[in-house]
Formats: sequence, C-alpha cells, structure tokens
Amino acid sequence: NAERREMSKTGPVRHLAPADVKDGPDLTPRLTPHRVWRLARTAAWLEGLDWTDRDASAMVRIAFKESSFDPKAQHPKSSAFGLYQFLDTTWAGTGIAKTDAPARQTLAAVRYAALRYRTGRRTLAFHEREGYY
Repeated sequence: NAERREMSKTGPVRHLAPADVKDGPDLTPRLTPHRVWRLARTAAWLEGLDWTDRDASAMVRIAFKESSFDPKAQHPKSSAFGLYQFLDTTWAGTGIAKTDAPARQTLAAVRYAALRYRTGRRTLAFHEREGYY
C-alpha cells in the first residue's frame, strides 16, 4: 500500500489512449463512462482501498452529474473545476494539485470520498440526498 501511495504522488496514474475519449458536440474530447469507471477502480487500488465495482460506478455517476465527464469543466461563478467539480479548498485537502488530467482528478476524488464518506456508494448517496458532496 505504501508503494501504491508513493506511485500516486510521483506521477499520473495512467495516460489516456485515443480510444478512451470521444468527441462531444463541440468537438471537445469527452471521457467515456467506462474509462471513468476504470480510473476510479485504479485510483481505489492505488489508495489501498477495498472498494467494489459498485463504488467505482458511484464515482462515475458523480462525475457525470458534476461535469458530464468533461475534465476541463469550470463553474462560471466559483472555483469548482474538473470531472468532480472540486473547489480550490477541496483540491488542497487531497494533497493533489488542481489539474485537468482525468486520472489525477479521479485519484483526488477517490481519496476525498474515502476520507469523508469511506466508500463511493456512500458518497453518491450523500450527493443524491444533499445535491453536493
């Protein structure tokens, strides 16, 4: 687990391959749900979490609700940015610098979800109940 955490600090979890993105209506590359799911599973593994496929699926739903899978989504009136619409303060709390890299964003989101809610499913349940997480 320590080795996994060290790997996550030193560089991107994985790079996207061209097959992992699709062009949206504005021709901006968009992530597919399956790719976001794979990123969430990888991030949970790197963090040493015992998350299930359902936890990764929950993170996919959050990313879709927050940004429609756009890693460069920027809220027009706040610092909320990326797949999971993290505020600058949320980024700081994860120990991962604000980035437009989907793998790093997902690692930050999984880390945040695990620290605050323990699982992806609990994170999604809170999000659905309160409208934020």
